[in-house]
Amino acid sequence: MSTSPYPAYNCAACGGPLTLKFRYTKIITCPHCGAGLFLEDKAVKMRGLESVMADYPSLFSLYENYAYKTQKLTPIGQVRFEYAHGFWDEWWTLMSSGEACWMSVDEGDIAIEQLVTLDKMPFMPDLQVDVEIELLGESLRVTERGSAQCIALKGEIPEVIMIGDNFDYVHLSGAKGRLVTLEVQNGNLFAYEGQWIDPFEVKRL
Repeated sequence: MSTSPYPAYNCAACGGPLTLKFRYTKIITCPHCGAGLFLEDKAVKMRGLESVMADYPSLFSLYENYAYKTQKLTPIGQVRFEYAHGFWDEWWTLMSSGEACWMSVDEGDIAIEQLVTLDKMPFMPDLQVDVEIELLGESLRVTERGSAQCIALKGEIPEVIMIGDNFDYVHLSGAKGRLVTLEVQNGNLFAYEGQWIDPFEVKRL
């Protein structure tokens, strides 16, 4: 019997049980057959095109527990993005505080960010590298601007992301590791705020 407080589903491809770790999951990969699935209005639908997640050495693994300062972190979803310099992974992560965040891992560098609502979104074409703007009450400098494509995903994801989806992004940096990411996805602009963290402060439990 499932101990999850969230609804249980069955895979539309193999019929295997799907037990959610996150109430608002939109996409899940079946742990039994690997099928990609939409969760929509209590129905389970096939997502279509799949891509195998190639295994590379990583600081994180799905459903393992980690500690960072006073928080316990449990990654439950992984999305891989390809960009000009290679690829990076985004881990959808549950926190012991009851919140959730995205953990970005790129060649050992780790950032933790959460979705934030801005009163006024900056005009993306103006945000070239080294431009400084006032945002969220502080001065931030554009440190990276680029495009990426989703090439693989697995686990539970809170957003509808498809293999092949393209994203434009801008990273803005502030004092003490402060990080704000602006991202254009399917014509919509999203903002995430957080910070870079020291990988040596993250411990596997």
